[in-house]
Parts: sequence; structure tokens; C-alpha cells
Amino acid sequence: MKAVLFDFDYTLADSSPGIIACVTHALTVMGIPLASDDAICRTIGLSLPDTFSRLSGIDDEQARIRFKELYLERARYVMVGLTELFPGVRETLHALAARGLRLGIVSTKISPTLRKILEKEDLLSLFGVIIGGDDVTRTKPDPEGIHRALEVLEVQAHECLYVGDAVMDVEAARRAGTSFAAVLTGATLRHELEALGAVFIFDRVNDLDLGAISPSTPVAGPI
Repeated sequence: MKAVLFDFDYTLADSSPGIIACVTHALTVMGIPLASDDAICRTIGLSLPDTFSRLSGIDDEQARIRFKELYLERARYVMVGLTELFPGVRETLHALAARGLRLGIVSTKISPTLRKILEKEDLLSLFGVIIGGDDVTRTKPDPEGIHRALEVLEVQAHECLYVGDAVMDVEAARRAGTSFAAVLTGATLRHELEALGAVFIFDRVNDLDLGAISPSTPVAGPI
């Protein structure tokens, strides 16, 4: 294995307070009934337009665009400060980099926010590539982001592990042809990940056991 790519929200960090604040702000301005914190957290990892439709039941494209604009407007002020790394993430990333592995992030979060958070945590230099939702035309579960990261890192899919917490992460890894490891720090339960074919499931990122992950098994089991 030459590279490890990570999802960000609920995989490396808990940004749910910031996400809840931004979603609530956008819905309030739009005059749409507010969603519960739990409902918002279940959308983490979706694109912002899809988050809006999931929470509001509205598919109007102009409303979806307006929600995204309002969300990002608020995120500029609160997201970095309201995002915290999960315990053990910092040490795990440094350990993986020390082993010579190339590291990257593929997330639906926009890349400027990702970079600001990582810069705050003094971790930005560890990553050879950061692909955010603003860097692709098709967000996860489409594999476009993973494919772009592989190109930048100059590794093949079978040489890479993708680590995530959600249904869309499993599918993106499957379609990209990479190995996949799930962590249980998000809103997706173990049995849901197993039902999608996830074989390697860990409680958190710092429990990753790369020696137990076979590069010849990208993602096992049918959807």
C-alpha cells in the first residue's frame, strides 16, 4: 500500500456543531422549517444541495443553489472554529506519514475550509492532495474525487486505501477500485456498512490496522 485517502467530516473530525449552525442559518433565512440536529447530522457527507433537499423535501434548483450560498456564507465565519479533530487523529496521521505513505483527503466539504482547518491544526503539510466538493463536477458516491487524488499522488487504485464513515464513502471506494476501511465515528451504523459490503471496520481512525487490510480486496460483498 502506497497511499491512504481520507474522508473528512465524521472521519477525521467532528464538524457537526458548525454544520448544524450553517444549515440552521440557511433554513432560517429561507423561511423553511428547521430540521432537528439529528436529522442534520444524518446528512453530513452529502453535497449541500442534496442536504437541502433531504431536509426540506424541496427539489427546486434555485432553492438548492440559494441554500448552498447561505450555508457557505455562514461557514466562512464559524466552521473552522467549530471543528475539532477526533482524539488520536493527529498521532495517526503523523505515524502514517512517517511510514512513507502518501496522504490525501477526498471530501464533499469545500477545499478552502479543509485547508484552513488543517492549517489551524498544523497538519496541512502532511497531505499531498486535498480534493473538496468544489474541485469536482460530481461529488461522492461518484469516484471522480478519488480518481483525481490518485492522479495527483501518482498511485494506482489497488495501491490505495480510502477511509470513510458513510454509505457514499463505501460506494465511492468501490467504484474507484480502492481498498476501503470504515470508521464508526459518524452517523452510519456498523450493520449498515456491513450490508454494503464493508469488510474492514474500525471504531475510529486511530484503530486502523493496515496490516489486516488486504490490497487485493477493494470492497467485498454485493450492494
